[in-house]
Amino acid sequence: MKISVTHSTKYRYEFPVCFEPHVFRLLPRMSGAQRLLSFEIQIAPTRAGSTECLHQDGNLSLNAWFAAPSINLSVASRFTVDLLRVNPFDYVLTGESLSLTLEYRQPLSTALAPYRNDAQVAESVKHFAQPAPLGARGEGLRFLTALSWQTIRHVTHPDGSPWPSDRTLNSGEGSCRDLAVLFCDVCRATGIAGRI
Repeated sequence: MKISVTHSTKYRYEFPVCFEPHVFRLLPRMSGAQRLLSFEIQIAPTRAGSTECLHQDGNLSLNAWFAAPSINLSVASRFTVDLLRVNPFDYVLTGESLSLTLEYRQPLSTALAPYRNDAQVAESVKHFAQPAPLGARGEGLRFLTALSWQTIRHVTHPDGSPWPSDRTLNSGEGSCRDLAVLFCDVCRATGIAGRI
């Protein structure tokens, strides 16, 4: 199945501003699940320079810098991907991934350490994560399924950063990005690597 996406963002300022270097993470990833057929990006004002960078997680980004102040910044990207995976559940669960007390083997354990760090997770979210494993009877897949069916009312707030996970949990509502942050923090609180 082929999917085409167009993404556009425009910023307008009251007076000319100088832009720091920007990192644009809009290029879809090539993987065994999808093949990138086309990609283009248009940025205004004209870039003074740019370079592509590969991050530690295998994502390609475009770093761009600008020479002159401007009152506008616009970014438009278009891409087409061919989805190769028909069944999203075509994976094999091993014995170690069935248990909620996940033990990641090396070198994966070191690579996933930043995504398992719960030092910044609020205590209320850590507390919320504790009863869930008991309800899942220690089973990882049952836990993730139960977590995805938690009753949090979906709301829309188109502007701003995602809410902290404890705000989403305590208010009982959040946007898609808020729920993603909450989901990752609950996973991290239980030792499951979580990344958005």
